[in-house]
Amino acid sequence: MPTRPLITRWILWVGAIAFVLVMAMVLVAAIADEPVRKYIEDKANASLHVYTLRIGKLDLHPLTLSLDLENVALIQNRHPDPPMAHIPKWHAGVQLGGLLTGNIVSAHRLDGPSITVTRPQAKTELNETRSSGWQDMVRSQFPLRISELTVEQAQITYYDHPKAQPVKLTELRFEACDISNRGGEGEVYPSTINMDARLPQGGHIKAKGHANVLTKPLPAFNVDFTLADLALQDFIGLAGGYNVQLDRGKVTTKGHAEYAPWRQVADVQDIRLEGVRADYVYRHHPRDEARRTEPLRWPRK
Repeated sequence: MPTRPLITRWILWVGAIAFVLVMAMVLVAAIADEPVRKYIEDKANASLHVYTLRIGKLDLHPLTLSLDLENVALIQNRHPDPPMAHIPKWHAGVQLGGLLTGNIVSAHRLDGPSITVTRPQAKTELNETRSSGWQDMVRSQFPLRISELTVEQAQITYYDHPKAQPVKLTELRFEACDISNRGGEGEVYPSTINMDARLPQGGHIKAKGHANVLTKPLPAFNVDFTLADLALQDFIGLAGGYNVQLDRGKVTTKGHAEYAPWRQVADVQDIRLEGVRADYVYRHHPRDEARRTEPLRWPRK
C-alpha cells in the first residue's frame, strides 16, 4: 500500500505536469494569436466582394475552446468612409455541454457594436447586382451551427445627408437562436429572433418571430412588431429629404411584417397618432445642391 509521502509526491508530480501543460497551451495560444487573426481576416476577405473586413486583435482561449475578437470593422469598398460596422468585442466559443452529447454548437456574443449607414452606402447595397458574399464568409468561418447569437447595447445610425439630423436606434438588444451554417436556401425560417431598441426621444421598438439569417441577398424575417410612442422629431432629418417638415407628434402601431426574396408583406393592425404637426414645403434640398457642387463629407466615427 503506497505510503502518504509517496501519494503526496504523485500529487505534486501530476500538479506540476498539469501546470506545465496549461502554461504551454497559453504560450502557444499567445504565439498563435496574430497568425490566426491574419488567417481569418484573409480568408474572410477572399469570400467578400463588396466589403473589406478588418480585425484589430484576436485572443485564443484553448482551455475554454473560445476566442475574442476586438475592434472588428466592416468597410464597404465603394464608400469606405465611414465603416458600416464596428464591433468593439466579439466573443465566440464552443458550448462545452454539447461535447458530452455529440451535438457540437457554438455561441456568440457581440458587445457594443455600431452600424453606420449613409445614403450612398444604402443605395449601393440596394443596387448591387453581385452577391456581397458575406453569407458564404459566415459559413466558411463558422463551420459549427450557431446555437445562440446575442447582441448587447448596439446602435444603428442612418445619415440621409451630412447636414441632416441622423436617424438613430440605441440600446438595441438582439437575440437569435439556431442559426445553421447550412441554412440560407428555401422559403423557410429556421431561426427564432427577438429584438428590442429605443430611439433618442424615448420611442420603443420590439420585434419577435423567425428569420432566415443566411438567405441571399439579404436576411429574411417574419416577425410581429410593436412601435410605441415614436417621436416624429427623431425622423426630422429623413423627412426633410422629402420636403416634409415635422414639428411634433408621436405614433404608436403594431402589426406583422415579412421580408424575404420570395415575399414582402406589411400588415398594420393598429395605428395611433398623437399631436402630429407636419407641413409639406417644396424647396431645393441641400442634398441636391451638394450633388452638383461638392462631394459629400460624412461624419467620421
